[in-house]
Amino acid sequence: MSYQQKVLSLLTIGVATVFWPLVLPIAYVRLLKATVSQS
Repeated sequence: MSYQQKVLSLLTIGVATVFWPLVLPIAYVRLLKATVSQS
């Protein structure tokens, strides 16, 4: 891999690591709301 590809890969992993704890609870709450509304 070229240097630019390595930097882009590390940046992508870094962004995913930062946003994962934020996105996961939001997705879980939306899933719970959808399940409750179907019942």
